Amino acid sequence: MLLAPLSHRLLGDFEDINRLRVRLDEWKKQLAGSVSLMADVPRQQVALDDLYIRIVKMLRKQADEQLTERRRRINHYLNQARYGLAELYGRQQRGGVDASEALVAYHAYLKEAPEVSPEARKHIIGRIADLELELGEEAEEIMPAAKVSGVAAYLAELEKNPQDAGNEDVLYKLARAYEQQGETAKALDALQKLIRRYPNSSYVAEARFRVAEGMFIQQNYRQAASTYDSILNSKKDNAYYYHALYKRGWSLFKLGRYRQALDDFFAVLDHYDSAADFKGKANQELYADAQRAINMCFVNMKGPVSVDEFFGRNRYHRYIETTYQSLADYYLAQERFSDAVQTWSTYTEQYPNSQYAPRYLLKIVDTWQQQGFEKSYVAAQERLINEYGLHTPFWTSHKPEQFSDVRAALKENTRLLAEHYHIKARESGNRSDYLQAANWYRNYLKNYPNEKDAAQLNYLYAEILEEAEQYREAIAEFNAVVKKYPQFARRADAGYAAVLLTFQQAVSGPRQEREQWRRQSYETALNFAKLFPADGRASDVLLHLAEGSYRRSEYPEAITLAQRVVTQGDLQQKQKALLIIGHSQFETQKYLSAEQTYRTLLQSGRVAKNERREINRRMALSIYRQGEAAQNVGNISAAVEHFLRVRKEVPASSIVATAEYDAAAGLISMKNWPAAIEVLERFREEQPGHKLRHEVTRKLAIAYTSSNEPVKAAREFERLAVVESDAEKRSAALWKAAELYDSNNHLDQAAKLYKQYVKEYPAPFDVAMEARQKLVALYSKTGDDKQRDYWRKQIIDVDKKAPVSNERSRYLAMTAAIEIADAKYRDYQAVQLTIPLKKSLRKKKKLLKEAIDAYALVAGYGDAATITRAGYQIGEIYYGFSRALMKSERPRGLNEEELEQYDILLEEQAFPFEEKALEFYRSNRVRITDGLYDEWIQKSLDRLAEIFPARYSRPEKQDAYIEALQ
Repeated sequence: MLLAPLSHRLLGDFEDINRLRVRLDEWKKQLAGSVSLMADVPRQQVALDDLYIRIVKMLRKQADEQLTERRRRINHYLNQARYGLAELYGRQQRGGVDASEALVAYHAYLKEAPEVSPEARKHIIGRIADLELELGEEAEEIMPAAKVSGVAAYLAELEKNPQDAGNEDVLYKLARAYEQQGETAKALDALQKLIRRYPNSSYVAEARFRVAEGMFIQQNYRQAASTYDSILNSKKDNAYYYHALYKRGWSLFKLGRYRQALDDFFAVLDHYDSAADFKGKANQELYADAQRAINMCFVNMKGPVSVDEFFGRNRYHRYIETTYQSLADYYLAQERFSDAVQTWSTYTEQYPNSQYAPRYLLKIVDTWQQQGFEKSYVAAQERLINEYGLHTPFWTSHKPEQFSDVRAALKENTRLLAEHYHIKARESGNRSDYLQAANWYRNYLKNYPNEKDAAQLNYLYAEILEEAEQYREAIAEFNAVVKKYPQFARRADAGYAAVLLTFQQAVSGPRQEREQWRRQSYETALNFAKLFPADGRASDVLLHLAEGSYRRSEYPEAITLAQRVVTQGDLQQKQKALLIIGHSQFETQKYLSAEQTYRTLLQSGRVAKNERREINRRMALSIYRQGEAAQNVGNISAAVEHFLRVRKEVPASSIVATAEYDAAAGLISMKNWPAAIEVLERFREEQPGHKLRHEVTRKLAIAYTSSNEPVKAAREFERLAVVESDAEKRSAALWKAAELYDSNNHLDQAAKLYKQYVKEYPAPFDVAMEARQKLVALYSKTGDDKQRDYWRKQIIDVDKKAPVSNERSRYLAMTAAIEIADAKYRDYQAVQLTIPLKKSLRKKKKLLKEAIDAYALVAGYGDAATITRAGYQIGEIYYGFSRALMKSERPRGLNEEELEQYDILLEEQAFPFEEKALEFYRSNRVRITDGLYDEWIQKSLDRLAEIFPARYSRPEKQDAYIEALQ
């Protein structure tokens, strides 16, 4: 509205300016040809723009002024509305304004109003203080940044009119404001001022209570108790009386004055138990807290003992039971179970004839049970029954129908105690525990003979007597169950238990009574089968009798009884009966029948694993015994067949190995080598660790040898060489294995074993020497010269070191020496003297020496033929060296004279060797005079004749003549 005239004017001015601009454009077109007028156009344009700018600035200024004024007026009206809105709160609540809206409105008014009179400002601040007090902590959330404080407002009011009669209200509100700000001391100070200045004020009672509360919070319990006392001077119109009484009790509790505190707390309970308005939640919470405080007082005193002392001098007797129970519950909540139990126990001791006493004992029983304290639990059960059992004095003054829960618990705990001691007895084995269990069973049967579980407990009573080894009494009770409880589901069990006990006594009772018990057990068993014909245990009883006959070696009777079971029993019983029959047949040496019975059992597929093992064992033995019987009458073929059947019928039997071995022995005696070998090889494969495995090796060695399989035989002898316990047998087996390998061209294996023989069996000496000679021969066959010569040297060395040598060893050593020397000689001959002569000459001389030394060793054996051979060979070595020098290659480039000189030098070098050769040839020639003549002497004579034909190339008649003369 304010801006409308300005807008219309502004639009008109702009329209005028636009019209002028249009006209100016027209003038430009019309005066396009006039230079002077066109020059004036820019000037007119600038003037027109200036006019436009001035008008716009003027219009903007006028608009800002009008807008500012409008805003001022709107804010003024808005603040007046805020103030009015705030004032509406508390004045009949018109407009639905709440305290939070009023608080926000007052703060907004103070912030936005430009000027507020002091009186109005004081009024507004006071209202803000009242609202903050009313809203409490919510006020800070609504106006967190407010700078006006209720406390400040109240203080300002007190300072302005300190003696004003209305200040009691201000002091009250000031205290509330301090409390809300957490300034407890200042709040208490304000309240105390209120009490002092206005003792008759309606606020005094509340002020005193709040002062006491503040002192309590500050833990000034003594002053708090005194202040609470001032409130308790009168009950009339005193809304704070019982709250103060309750809080005084807590103050006294904090001061450790528990007895005085208890008076206050019980007074609170007494009041609220009589109050008509107790249903309020706050009152109920206070009542419950008073009870908790009572419990804490007694806990801090002497527990349940203090309870009894308190009520002994106090008037609150109606709270005795609830106090004991409450205290016990308090202890339970803190898991102080022993204290809770002690509380209940104290009550029962003080008031044993109270209706609560047995029920508190029940609570003790339940507590120990729930917490798993078995020993205490059992003791509590026993106490319950001993003090409140059906025959105790308690029941003379109480009606049983009012204690159905207690009577049910008595019955149940009597049964539980019997079961407890029954279990304990089984675990401990102590006779006292058995007797305790029996006593509780007897107690139950005496007091509750017509209960539904009486038959069951009578049965258990009989069982515990049995476990306590009171067998006659136990049998009597089992029989009583059979007689007294015809509908009892375990009646047959009781009868059967009596049967078993008589069986037991027949076996383990006093020796002088056993026969009597045995006869009684027989009669009892047959009688049980008669009383309970449909019971599957009837056949069990017959089986037991059969087993007894079997154990006593009464095998025919055992078979008869067992056959009855086979006829009438179930499958499992038939199995057991067949087992007795089979075992009895086995023991009576009816092996064929036993085998057939055992086979029937095994084929049924119902034999237990542990029984199957024994049946298999006996079945295998039955077959084996049939083999032995055939063997004893000389029917080896039938015996072998039975022995082999053991493996076929019962392959897992431990006797299979023995049976297979005996079968192999029979086959060997029948000279059925292939079958024997098959059985023995299978034995070895399947029984690698058997004690007969070495015997199997021996038998295989014989079988392979006899079946012309020498290499396989050699392997077996090789095994025997390891496993034989006797050293002589081991060495013989090793030699035999080596010989077999050798003769069948397994040379490497033969060599290995001959070496092993030499190493392990150096004695006897001559056999070890033969083994070395075998090695020489083997390596000669394989062409291993190095190993061959090694063993030749071994023969020589061992013969030389032997304390006593024999003709065979010396011959072998000498032969080895000759062969070594001949080999050296061949090596020597193979070397030719070539240029450069020095090098080849050195090598040939070295070999010459080695060959001569070797033949010297040969000559050392002293054998005439060996000596002549060595002499001739040494002569040949020297003579050959002489001839080699003369035939050696000549250096190139020598002239005739030099060559002649070189030949002379060679001849000079060769001559000594030729002389040496002649010396050895002549030594052999001389031996003719000793009556010795052999091929080596002849070869020596031939070589002499070749060298000196004039002297030595004529018949030796003269020598013979000289020999004759000599």
